[in-house]
Amino acid sequence: MAVRIDAPKDVYAGLIFIAGGVATFLLSQQYEIGTAVAMGPGYFPALMGLVLAGIGVGALVRGFTRTTPDPLTPHRIEPLLLVFAGVLAFALLIERAGLFVAAAVLIGIVCIRRLLARPLEVLVLYVALSGFSALVFVQWFGLQLPLFWGR
Repeated sequence: MAVRIDAPKDVYAGLIFIAGGVATFLLSQQYEIGTAVAMGPGYFPALMGLVLAGIGVGALVRGFTRTTPDPLTPHRIEPLLLVFAGVLAFALLIERAGLFVAAAVLIGIVCIRRLLARPLEVLVLYVALSGFSALVFVQWFGLQLPLFWGR
């Protein structure tokens, strides 16, 4: 007998919450749990793991009992890969090439389609974001980030 699932989003979300909650609960067992009066370092993570698993069970039940269809919509994988590649490139370049070069590579990779269609818009975005980042992180927060190569 096949079970029809009208809300696969809730079912998948419930499974993710249950997996995360169970993993958190099991990992928290490495620490002393304690009691509600004398909490140990594992008490809060264990409690949060149980709460996450409970939310997951609720979402799972909702997914199986829902009668109105809520199908999964197809998504393109390209934007996800571009964001991942951009963040990875930024992480690898920030110390060697400096903030301005790493930001240029990040924005260039993430906004590749927009860069090909409207390069001036991406240039303005780059100038604004990299200038703001330099001002906040280097000037205000005092982080020792190089701005350019060789500094």
